[in-house]
Amino acid sequence: MPSVSTAKSAKRQTRTARAKDVVEGVGRRHQFPLTWLLVADGAEAQIYAVEPVTFALTPLKQGRFKHRDIASRNLVSDRPGRSFNSRGSVRHALEPRVSPHQAAEDRFLKTVGQSLGPLMRAAKVGDLLIAAPPKAMAVLRKAMSKPVRDKIALEVTREWTKLAPLEITKRLIKALVRAPRAE
Repeated sequence: MPSVSTAKSAKRQTRTARAKDVVEGVGRRHQFPLTWLLVADGAEAQIYAVEPVTFALTPLKQGRFKHRDIASRNLVSDRPGRSFNSRGSVRHALEPRVSPHQAAEDRFLKTVGQSLGPLMRAAKVGDLLIAAPPKAMAVLRKAMSKPVRDKIALEVTREWTKLAPLEITKRLIKALVRAPRAE
């Protein structure tokens, strides 16, 4: 008959081995879907692979997007056009419906949203987490295809592009804890 300490040791080793399998995603019962985190704003975007259990972030090389000319001085070539008043000789400036700066940000975010579909299909991503300011989030949602929108597990309407990956991980864990549970 094995001693009590030997039995406890074997039980502890089995638990440790199972915990290691969970962390590494090994085993039939512990298959974690590949999860990506998109952190974006109007000027840049980065996709991170999220490690299961530890939430460590690994930036993807093909997931780096940067807007080239976001400075307003590079977007407008000259003064706005002029229009005559219906009566008299008074002229008024014609203001664009959307500022050139906002239009450039929207175009950039649309390209990011549209490129997510092929990237996610190629990598077989299971879940997508997104962190972006509210206006950027709205543009991204409109630009994404339905299969990509269906994979969104969490949306955080905050500006995280300037944060280090460790700080993003801390905030991501807090957001996941606060997120309402889907029943």
